[in-house]
Amino acid sequence: MTNGVRCEQAYENKKNVTDHIAPKDALVDLSKTHNTQLSYISCDVTSAPSVEAAFHQADAASRYPLRGLVTCAGISAKGPAVDFPVDSFRRIMDINVTGNFLCAREAAKVFHSRGVAGSIVMLASMSGTVYNRVSLLTSSVVS
Repeated sequence: MTNGVRCEQAYENKKNVTDHIAPKDALVDLSKTHNTQLSYISCDVTSAPSVEAAFHQADAASRYPLRGLVTCAGISAKGPAVDFPVDSFRRIMDINVTGNFLCAREAAKVFHSRGVAGSIVMLASMSGTVYNRVSLLTSSVVS
């Protein structure tokens, strides 16, 4: 069985983040084509207990040890830095930085408990290192 842990912050509009990456039905069909099973485990990346529970659930359900993690948790908001609300900035940092850290930490715990080597890839925006002329995404670039 292949288990994916999808860690996400509950957005106000309640949209499913995975629906924007790949349709869930298409991924389920792909897993059947390869004679395997796909399951989703959602969590709130701003909550350490939620992330811990998601990784524990995935580890317990998998027939193979977790060997890798790719984190993509991230949000952004538009606005000039001089007027940007502190609460919005904190929310962005909590999801983009702390959320990725919590997921990586839990994956490392699973690697250690299973006695396996693992790989962690953390994806981030190029806007953190390159000037993005059309962007007012000041707060997410900082994270």
